[in-house]
Amino acid sequence: MLINEAGGKMIRFARSIFEERKNAIRDSPPLQKRVMYLEDLEKDTFPENESNTVTSDAEPTEEMDEETKHWPINAKYQDELNLIKPLFRAIPLPLYKNNKFIEPRDVNDKLKNSLIEVHFSIHHTYIKKDKITQDSFQALIHEIKILKGKKIMTTHHDP
Repeated sequence: MLINEAGGKMIRFARSIFEERKNAIRDSPPLQKRVMYLEDLEKDTFPENESNTVTSDAEPTEEMDEETKHWPINAKYQDELNLIKPLFRAIPLPLYKNNKFIEPRDVNDKLKNSLIEVHFSIHHTYIKKDKITQDSFQALIHEIKILKGKKIMTTHHDP
């Protein structure tokens, strides 16, 4: 909960899109490892023949989930996403309109200029250090419902 300059209260929600996996998994297809020799590193030469590429035969402990494997992202960030996929799994925002789940690729468009209802729980932590006290709040989003979408929002002041 944040208090603004006018003395009013506001809640800002943030939600992680990725959650760290307990165990790293191998992405599909299996990762390839290149055999490197110290001499090659020192000479800054890297052998290019096929015999230096080894594919691990070890079975992955877990398959890549479909949500993470096909997560929609801008093409310029695809390489970075591919690097974290084995370590993190994607968690879609629980967004619904008329009780129908909104796919991750459509979330930003559907939320823009929409009136929403957020179901959440708040965890409050009271922090006391010496004589200074602080309250910390964390909101856990359970579900978001779009009540009205694609409307131009105007502010109305209740007299």
